[in-house]
Amino acid sequence: MSSQRGERLLAWLDEGREYMGEVQIGRSETGFWLRHYLDGGVAGLKDYEQPEAGIELGKYDDAGAYRPLRSAPTLQRGWMLSLRTLEEVVQALDFFYPAMPGTAVAFDEGRGRPVHLRETLGRQSGMYRVAAKITNGQADALIGEVCPPARCLKTITWRIDGDVPLSSLPPGKTDLSHDLLSRTGGFIPLPCEECCNILVAAARETVKKAADRFPATSPTA
Repeated sequence: MSSQRGERLLAWLDEGREYMGEVQIGRSETGFWLRHYLDGGVAGLKDYEQPEAGIELGKYDDAGAYRPLRSAPTLQRGWMLSLRTLEEVVQALDFFYPAMPGTAVAFDEGRGRPVHLRETLGRQSGMYRVAAKITNGQADALIGEVCPPARCLKTITWRIDGDVPLSSLPPGKTDLSHDLLSRTGGFIPLPCEECCNILVAAARETVKKAADRFPATSPTA
């Protein structure tokens, strides 16, 4: 699979698609380089030469705060990652954006399988089981609060349910051909195939708050 992802990445680079999330990818005389897309022309970048550097670089923002969501638009700046092979590039991108290189390839080849919100919530158990009680209107409003581009750079491919679309997000947030950072160069999208744990937890809190307001009619968990 890594060779398949590397081959597709090379094809994307040949097409001029040089961005994945906030990471810019380029070629050098010895291989490839990665840096924050806003650091073009910036001097004094700190050099790294192992793909594993993406683990620590992706953990904290410029202020040193932990990033619980790797797809948040808060990737720290000031670094240059020099790599020799396409496999190392794919590994580094996997560290910056876990599972995204493979997911991007799957959607590019028509193999992506979005999981709608209702299915995800219906699988929850224990304290999160109550999240499935969220109404469609509550879910739509919540998604607009939790998932906008200012908080997450993934492109949503799922819906509330098969016949219930999203209306609380800008159109580009559900369009894999739209760069959420509005750059002029080509980009590789970050497809969101299924809602994350952050949204599941927020759905639970929404239902619990409703239960507190209307205890006689609301579900408990």
